[in-house]
Amino acid sequence: MKMIAHRGHHNERIPENTMQAFSKALELGADGIETDLRLSLDEKIILFHDAKIEDKKGKKRAVEALTYRELKEIKADIPTLEELLEVADTKVTLILEIKYDKKTYKRLCELVIRQIKDMLEWVEISCFDDRVLTYIYELNPAIRLHKLIDKKAILLDENMEDKYAFVSYFDIDVKLYNLVFEKGLLAKHKIIFWTVKNEVLTKETEAELYGVMKDEVR
Repeated sequence: MKMIAHRGHHNERIPENTMQAFSKALELGADGIETDLRLSLDEKIILFHDAKIEDKKGKKRAVEALTYRELKEIKADIPTLEELLEVADTKVTLILEIKYDKKTYKRLCELVIRQIKDMLEWVEISCFDDRVLTYIYELNPAIRLHKLIDKKAILLDENMEDKYAFVSYFDIDVKLYNLVFEKGLLAKHKIIFWTVKNEVLTKETEAELYGVMKDEVR
């Protein structure tokens, strides 16, 4: 079973989505690292989860409306995709979650694909939004895709497996693990549960669960 570091290995001492978190995940022997991608105003691919960031005056500002320099002034340890790719460099599988923004998602997809085009053996892309997954697939069907799922309705859809036949993995909220088991998805697909904390997944592991995503790699 694969152990994937959710936003790198992070805790009270190590901030998520930082080079420190990614380096620690590598040090601890994670099989994979997951992170979040957004696009700055000047088209730098940054690794940051939230849609907004609080500036030094306490004002929340849209990440996509700020330049990389402005973002670094607010949060000095925001890394770029380029930095992570250089450090990971085939040592670990990277799962890049593209955060959907209606104004920037297509450009972000295009830039990401350009940057990882020679790294497809160890770099993969995930997203909740079907528009992103479909666009990535149209641009380069060789990229392995992860469909992120956090709603029962998606799993209960009788056409789900056909609808997402073009994706390689289903990354599913661990709160839905019973439903995943009941539907027999573990036997047919590569399933990754997130974000696993203290859940007991013995029967899922025995049913060949592909992987788990955790904040701390142990």
